[in-house]
Amino acid sequence: EVIEAERKAGMSDEMIRQEFYCSFDAPMVGAYYGSQMSAALDEGRICGVPHDPAVLVETWWDLGIGDSTAIWFAQRVGKEVHLIDYYENSGEPLSHYAAILSEKADKYNYSDHMLPHDARARELIAGKTRVEVLESLGIRPKVAAIHRVEDGIEAARNLIPQCWFDREKCSRGIDALRNYRKEWDETRNTFRRMPVHDWASHGADAFRIGAMSVPARAERFRPIEYQDTGLYV
Repeated sequence: EVIEAERKAGMSDEMIRQEFYCSFDAPMVGAYYGSQMSAALDEGRICGVPHDPAVLVETWWDLGIGDSTAIWFAQRVGKEVHLIDYYENSGEPLSHYAAILSEKADKYNYSDHMLPHDARARELIAGKTRVEVLESLGIRPKVAAIHRVEDGIEAARNLIPQCWFDREKCSRGIDALRNYRKEWDETRNTFRRMPVHDWASHGADAFRIGAMSVPARAERFRPIEYQDTGLYV
């Protein structure tokens, strides 16, 4: 009765789970994907998700310069999306991430490498775009269309119910999705429209790129000869 009274008074489900049920798995208050990630946990979709060697692997990127770069590794199996791996690091050049993909190419057969639209911006010092740099490293990336952050968040909310997350390999990315949240306005005592930019932004932004992308190929594949580093087909 107390819980129902608090809910009617406006207490969020996230806060109820934290305060009354002492849940350590409850998402942050104001989290964009709180209910979706809670449902994924309750439905057993955060578990061990094996890599299927007969299905192509997409990568979804958020590119950082002074902060982290995050990469999701996803397989589309029927109507499901299997998040089988996740990598994040900071302060490293693009060659580092190309090397990571090359290492994983021993078991992953890649299709699309989806980058945010600002990857086409030309850097003044290097004189090249990050797309051009990645291409020189043997990766043929695709760039997601420009979209409003709000639209991308809505697309991610709609995608998560189709997703299965590998609990171990994607733990950092899962935590990012749970903690990606709205900024609190102390003056107005309400949430602002834009998200907080913190450690959780990188994994959440990379996931949003995947949610806004239409894969070129998601079907099961026939092994073929790979060129150079084997990072593209």
